Amino acid sequence: MLERTTTIHALLADFPGLASFLVARHPAFARLADPSAWRRWARVATVGDVAVEMNVPWPDLLREIQAEIK
Repeated sequence: MLERTTTIHALLADFPGLASFLVARHPAFARLADPSAWRRWARVATVGDVAVEMNVPWPDLLREIQAEIK
């Protein structure tokens, strides 16, 4: 179940195909293109953290991610 506290790493471990969607969604996810940054940043950054960086409400970001998963 996705939550505000879900890390980007956990999200991509469950849904690896989401990486390209996330990178295209916002520059905040551009770090996913660098494998070393992906390993560090994705393990500590949560969906809520990225939503703040994107300046969008985290429930909206979760809805977009869930829609892409479906």
